[in-house]
This record gives sequence, structure tokens and C-alpha cells, in this order.
Amino acid sequence: MAVVLRIGCEAALAKEGACGNGGAGADDVIDGCTVLIDQKRGTVTDQEHAYINRGNAWLRKGNTDKAIADYTQAISLDPNDSLAAANRGNAWLDKGYADKAIADYDQAILLEPRDGYNYNGRGAAWLAKGRLDKAFADYDQAVGLYPADAISLFNRGRVHFYRQEFSLAKVDFDSVMNLQPRDPYGALWRELAARRTGSQGALAADAANLDLARWPGPIVKLFLEQLTPEQVVLSESQPDRIPRSMEDCEYNFYTGELALARKSARDARPLLQRAAQDCTATSVEAMSAKLALGGVGAAAEAFPQLMGASDTTVCKAALNADMVTLNRGAVDAVAEAAARHLSIGDCRVALGLPRATFAVEVVKNARDLLAAAQQFGASGISADDVIRLAPLVLALNKAMAGESEADVVSSTKTLRDKLAVTPAYASFVAATAAEKEKQAAHEIAEQQGALAIVRAFTTDYVARNMLSDKVPTLLSLLADIDAATASKDPARMTAQVQAARNSLQTASIADAYNRFVAQRCGAESLPGCSQDLALGVPTQPPPPQEPSTVPSAASADTGSRIALVIGNSAYQNANQLPNPRNDARAIAAKLKGLGFQVIEGEDLDKQAMDRTVQQFEDAVVGARVALLFYAGHGMQYQGHNYLIPIDARLETASSVNFETVGVDQILAAMSDPGRVGIAMLDSCRDNPLARKFSRNLPRAFLVGNGMAMTGTDAGGLLIAFATAPDQNASDGDGEHSPFTQALLDNMAAKSTEIGLMLKRVRQEVIHLTNNEQQPWESSSIGEFYLNP
Repeated sequence: MAVVLRIGCEAALAKEGACGNGGAGADDVIDGCTVLIDQKRGTVTDQEHAYINRGNAWLRKGNTDKAIADYTQAISLDPNDSLAAANRGNAWLDKGYADKAIADYDQAILLEPRDGYNYNGRGAAWLAKGRLDKAFADYDQAVGLYPADAISLFNRGRVHFYRQEFSLAKVDFDSVMNLQPRDPYGALWRELAARRTGSQGALAADAANLDLARWPGPIVKLFLEQLTPEQVVLSESQPDRIPRSMEDCEYNFYTGELALARKSARDARPLLQRAAQDCTATSVEAMSAKLALGGVGAAAEAFPQLMGASDTTVCKAALNADMVTLNRGAVDAVAEAAARHLSIGDCRVALGLPRATFAVEVVKNARDLLAAAQQFGASGISADDVIRLAPLVLALNKAMAGESEADVVSSTKTLRDKLAVTPAYASFVAATAAEKEKQAAHEIAEQQGALAIVRAFTTDYVARNMLSDKVPTLLSLLADIDAATASKDPARMTAQVQAARNSLQTASIADAYNRFVAQRCGAESLPGCSQDLALGVPTQPPPPQEPSTVPSAASADTGSRIALVIGNSAYQNANQLPNPRNDARAIAAKLKGLGFQVIEGEDLDKQAMDRTVQQFEDAVVGARVALLFYAGHGMQYQGHNYLIPIDARLETASSVNFETVGVDQILAAMSDPGRVGIAMLDSCRDNPLARKFSRNLPRAFLVGNGMAMTGTDAGGLLIAFATAPDQNASDGDGEHSPFTQALLDNMAAKSTEIGLMLKRVRQEVIHLTNNEQQPWESSSIGEFYLNP
């Protein structure tokens, strides 16, 4: 079933001929429409419709680029025609650009909000992105507009199906079959939904109305157990045969779903994987297979995680703690081990244990000694020591894999005795012990420091809120903190820090606690200060506030803070940048210490970058502060700024539309009258991709250096570049770029207004680069403090 929605609705032409004949062959339509276009025959509307119909023909032939070009030309002739926008959305979706498809469907819906076709198209694009919630909303809207439209009902039923709402799915497929009783695909899906509810469906009765001689008749017979899978594969008798590749696609998908209905995930997985890979990308089967496999965001509850795991992982879960019996509580793991024909002995070997079951003490002594010998060898021992010890290590390792416990004991003793008379080993053991003591002392100091910070906050809070009903709980917490601190037991102190964090979260004072931690840890590095000390998203939402044109310091400093931090270093088609990964990690850690919830991304290709930006845009709704930090290659084109994913090539004039991420899009999501939006772009580095892109453009479209000047007219935005517009910035010779280093040195300064903070950043960058680089910013946010 290769069609998800109506592909390429025909436009009505005043002129007769193949161009306006929806039943004509694609080549005939292209020839006829080209004549009309080239000769400029008919009205402007006729010309527009000719472009639409020729675009449809190109789409039927699989040439999405030419289809998009024709639809774009049609839109330029009549921007108010929803059909051209919707059909271009179809082409974008066919090409694999779901976001661009959604943008076109949005426009089509704006122009024609009562056309269910547009909602079906956008629903398919949301499905391609794995957004079942949004797909359902669109399909449900289409059904609401046209309750008797079988396509909309079928699409909504599939979403119900992959939301595990099988009874609701069956209701929609029942409606499809009432409207189209001869639809074999509707019958198959109704049967699948019924079997997922544990009942036998109506396929046997439906079959009486179906033409089983035509495809997918053999699939129907397979479901009814009238054919075997082998017979379906070999079937050759259907008239009007569809392409064999399409048959193979549908065979893999429907037999995979049938296996899932029979609760045989192991059989289903490879079939669905083949369907997801081989079916046409926008077909029902390809999208559905990806949803079933969890490949585009849906939960893959049908498949145990261990199915794709290594033997070591499976064995670790399948064996009890003694490693000599099966863990009967881990049913999936035991079943997976059995399916792989892994015995207990096989699993022991996979876990680095001898196949036979030796005494626990014998195994422990041997493994500890092997680990010590390997650590000693890695410490830089002499060649003579290597020659003396290596054969003994290999002998003990071989004995461990054998079946003689006596050999293990003997080999252990031999290696231990040799180590005992090796002078360098004694020094190594002493140094290792000293290092362990040092690490233990450091860990104790860190945990005591963390407890001291929590204790200081708790006492301060109690002192200021003595009448609060939370005081008894907090006083009990103080007693527990003191006891844990006095114990000097790292494990107990670690557990107490977590318990304290849980108590403070439950007490609904997370915001005050996070501000206190940021104040203590932001200005200087104290024992116990780590990004894990602060709490996550506050339990209570921020209190509602009246929106204002420019957020004040008070409104900006309360409520949730969301940040998107991306560092792209590993460019595939340009010089790699050493620092952006380091820059992004350090900035993310600093922002977490300032109370931000951080969405992070490193070395993102276009698809991953789109996903990450979408996650940020969804999360920023309702936030009081939204911050973007990007380090990596960026470019300006026709006055707009773009961030460049690591897989970008930028080889043609249209590449910027498909291979980059527009900064304007992110700023639009951040901009809100009641929110502070901050964008810090360390993306002005010398960029060979931008130079190559520029060479492929006409002179009128030359690409500028660095980033283009960006205004903040929308209000509530601050934009900072690593250097002035149209200039290139340095990646730096140190661990961080000059701009990022200056941010790290200044952004957590206590009670420093952000404008003053950026002035200090600018002065530091000028100093670090010997006056060669001067950061730039533009702001409309008013007074604001990152660390109030």
C-alpha cells in the first residue's frame, strides 16, 4: 500500500489536453503542460495550474526536485492557492524533509482550513518525525471535517494502533470497511488490531468480498493460514501484478506485524527491519515499520532490549549473582540466552570466568591478581619485567578458562611469587595505595563539602521561615546531615546528599535551593560544588506573571530557565574544529550551575540538529529565560544567519535550505513578550564550506564573512557574536575559543548585570586576541542577571 495520502491533486485547466487530464500518463502530462507553459497560453490561473499538474507528473515519476520547482513557481503565481502549497508539502515529504513539508501544510491549512487533505498531509509528516500526538491531532481534525472519508479514518486508526490503543484502532478500521468493504488493506489492519486485543478478527468474513487473486490476496490467505510464507513468496499467478519490490515490502511488513500479534518479537524484528529499509520512504508500510521498531521516536515496547544486546550483556542478566545458576527472575534474559544457545558455561566464559565452577575464593584471588598485574604492566614497567611476567599472566588466564581448579591455584601462586620478588612491583603497590588514600581523602572532602552547602542552606531557610510547616522535616534533615558528616563514610555521605536533595525537592523549595547553590559555587570552586548538587526542574511551576514588553530583572530571574547548547567539531566535509565540543561542555556545566535546564548536542548532523532544536523549541514554551549557545561553523547568506551541521556539503545554490539550521527559526521560538531570550553564537570561525558555497552562486548572491548583523526588534532578545558582524573569529590555541573562555570567566559573576558581564567578555577577548577580535551584541531585554 504505497500511498499515505492523496499525492498531487490535479488542478482544473480551462484548456483541454493531456496537461489537464489526470488520467494521462506522466510523460504526456509533462509534455502537454510544458507546451502551455513555454507558449504562455491561457490566463495566469491556467499557467499556475499547468505548473501544479506538471509538478504532480514529476512527483509520479519520482523526480521530487523538479516537482518542487514547479510547485514553487505555481505558488509565486498565486500565493493564495492552498493546492500548490499542499502538493509541494507532499514533494518535500517524499524527499525526506518533514519539517519543510509541515511548513507547506501549515500554509495550506491557513489558506484552506476546512480541507481534510491538508490535515492528512501534515499528519503524515508528523508521523515521519515520530510525533504520534501531533499526527493524531491532524488526522482527528480531518475525520471531524469529513467523517465518511476512509483515508482519514484509516490514518487515524494507524495512530491509535501504534499508541497501543488497539480497540480504538479497530473502531476506525471497522468504519473503513463499512465504507469500502472491498479494501484488502483495511481488512488486514482491522485483523491486526483485533488480534492485538486478543480476539480473532473478521478477516475470514471480509475475504468473501475481496479479490484474493490480486495482491495483497496472498497476504490475506497467509493471515487465514491458507498459504505458508514460502508459498506467498513464490506466488506468481496474480493478474495486474504490482512491482515485485512493492510485494516484498508489503510481505515483510505484514508478516512482521502478524508475528508481533502472535507475540513472537524475535521473528518480527528482522521482517520489520527489512520493511523499514526497503519500502518507499513515505509508504504506509515504511512509516509503520519504523514506528513498530521505535525507529522514529515511538516506544518499542514489543521488543525486549536484550534482543540487540551483546552476549556479555545477555549473560550478565541471565545468571544469578553466584554466576553458577540461572536468574529465574530475569525471564527475558534467560529466554534470550536460550535462543542464542548460550549455556551457563558459555555465559561464564563470556563474563571472563572459567567455564567450570571453581571455588569463589579461588576465582576472586586469581581475578584480583590478574587485574593487579595488568595495572602494573600499564604503569610503564621495564622490558625485562615484561618478559618475566607476561607468560605467567597468560598461563593464569588460560587456567581460568579451563576446567582444572588446581591449575588456577598453581598459576595464581606462581604469578604472585614472581611479583613479590619484582622490586618495581613493590614500589607500584606503595604508590597505588598512596593514590587510593589521596582519592579517598578527596572524596571525603567533596562529600563533606556538599553536605556543608546543603546544611548551610537548610539552616538559613529555617532561620528565615521558622513558622513554616516544613521546619520539623528540615530540622530532622540537619541531624542526619551532621551524623553522616561525622561518619566520614563516603558511601553514607553520598547517600545523605541524595536524601537531602530529595527532601528539598519534596519540600517544594527547589528554586531557593538552586539559587543558593549557584551563589556558593558560582564565584569560586569549593569542595562539594558540582553540577549534580543542584536540583533539576523545580517541583512547583513559577507563579504566573503579567506579560510586559521588556522582561524586568525580577521577572527574568524567576521561573524556569532553558538552554540549548550545541558544539560541532567533527565536520565531515571541512576542517575539523578542536574547540567547539570543549566549549559546549564547559558552557553547559556553567549554565547548570546557574539553574538552567540544559539540552545538549555534540557533533550533530542535520537530522540530529533538527531533532535537538525541536526539543528545545518544545521545552521553551512557558520558560522565563531561554538561552542558545552554539559553537562551530556558521555562515550568513542574503542577510540571514545559519548554523552548519557536521554533514553539510553546501555544493549547490539550494543547499542552504536543506543542509543548515536557520538562526531566525530558533530566535523566533525564543522570542516572547514575557521571556528573556539570549543567543550567544561562537560561530564566526573561518569557514571553507561557506567559501565553497559562495563560489557556486551568482555574483548577486555572494556569501559574507562571519555572521550577519541581527536585530532584536521582536523584543526580549539579546544576541551576542564572538566577533563583529561580517568578521571571522578565532578558534583559539587553548582548550577553549577566546570568546568561550571569556564567557566562562565572567558569566557566573555574582550580581553582575548581563550588559556589564558582556562588556567584560569583550575586553577579555580583545586582550586574548591582541585586538584582532571584538565581540558584538545587540539587546532589547533591559536589566538582567544570570547570577542574581
